[in-house]
Amino acid sequence: MNKKYSFVLSSCDNYSDLWNPFFSLLKKYWKWFDFKVFLCTESKKFTFNGIDIACPLNAPPSNTWSQNLIELLKTVPTDYLIFMLDDFWIKEEVDQKLLNQYLELFDKDKEIGFLCLRHQPASKLQPSLKHPLLVEYPKKFDYRITTQVGIWRKEYLLKILRPHESAWQFEICGTRRSNRYQAKHYVIGNQAKCPIVYDAGGVLFRGCYVKEFIEYFITEENIKLEKSRATDTKANLEAATYNKKRDWRNYLNPKKYISVIKSWI
Repeated sequence: MNKKYSFVLSSCDNYSDLWNPFFSLLKKYWKWFDFKVFLCTESKKFTFNGIDIACPLNAPPSNTWSQNLIELLKTVPTDYLIFMLDDFWIKEEVDQKLLNQYLELFDKDKEIGFLCLRHQPASKLQPSLKHPLLVEYPKKFDYRITTQVGIWRKEYLLKILRPHESAWQFEICGTRRSNRYQAKHYVIGNQAKCPIVYDAGGVLFRGCYVKEFIEYFITEENIKLEKSRATDTKANLEAATYNKKRDWRNYLNPKKYISVIKSWI
């Protein structure tokens, strides 16, 4: 069992139907997986043969995404962690040799607070002279904080989190807060391979299955869905979310402005 890194899987009780597919695919494609898993959910427990999984929380359903993650991180014994979301279903063999390079790099360079293991818009920027496979995120760059799979220094992640935020607020507001800190952020450059391959954004979008992604796992991986969920194309789901955000009634909600102010603190 890896003593330096823990594996944190972010989820919730309502998404427990994703756990069997997630761990089935992890076991199939990540054959050298040797991390203790900390499953971040409210109160449900889960086991999977051959994988050491802890479900330490007993939190109320009213808790925010960030509240649960903060409480879970307090139970994680290691200083470093690999963070992943429950709908990031692995599609190809994990490149363990490459992943080990990134883990060793992260361990040696104490200035790094976060290393994103998936290509992002910043990946097209000039590679780092210090770490040629990586791009250093400039400060004030959009989505400098992201919930894509990545390596985190636990202490730094706790500094960035705020208990009132959702995962989406964490990415946007956490990016702003990250500019205050000296910790460096890196992302895999476009010229480098991603060690863990999954569909961009995951098989779910706002609780709905992404049609083009979920159909692949049903037909190619013989995944049996345990729960009926709405299904649509990613383009339609994104458009619906965009239109909802533009609804003028959103701007009349005082909680929206209170949340923004709290996120700056």
